[in-house]
Amino acid sequence: MLLLLLCCPAFAQAPTPQDLRTLYDLVRQGLCAANLTCAFPQDALFPADYRRDVEPLLLQRLEIILVGTPADLGDALATLRRRLTDPAQAQSWPRLYIVTPKEHRAHYRLWETEPYKPYVTVVDSSSNDSLSALSKFGFPLVLVDNTRVWIPSWYALDGPTVASVVLLARQTIQTLRNAQAREAGTK
Repeated sequence: MLLLLLCCPAFAQAPTPQDLRTLYDLVRQGLCAANLTCAFPQDALFPADYRRDVEPLLLQRLEIILVGTPADLGDALATLRRRLTDPAQAQSWPRLYIVTPKEHRAHYRLWETEPYKPYVTVVDSSSNDSLSALSKFGFPLVLVDNTRVWIPSWYALDGPTVASVVLLARQTIQTLRNAQAREAGTK
């Protein structure tokens, strides 16, 4: 069955993560319906092409969360730096949140200076939020507009767990916004 699906014309070109997700769901449900096994999880990681799948969204979207060290997030940081230094895109700069282990905070000092400062919030993982906990454990993530989640080395996370990760991201953003508002009110 898997061989027949892979020979399908839709897979003649390089499959996208969504194509792989569809194939995975078909195979998982087919094996379960045939009473062979129902053990395959709904969550899965699918390879993503950085240039085709991730970079275009980093160049367009308005809210981006990066969790991890500069080494983990090198491609995404380079793309965002290019976007944030392009004066032609100044009207559409994203709101960027970076959560990193405390020992790597110094690597993000440039992101906390002008002209980036109004658009970028860097938080070290000494904070008590869930995304900081992921950062402490060395689990890098790139979240775009609270809908897409990638793990650097460029794998798309797909399945029910994405909803939980997105919920954590939304809670973290709200916590960061509240902290910024309190800080601005005390100055």
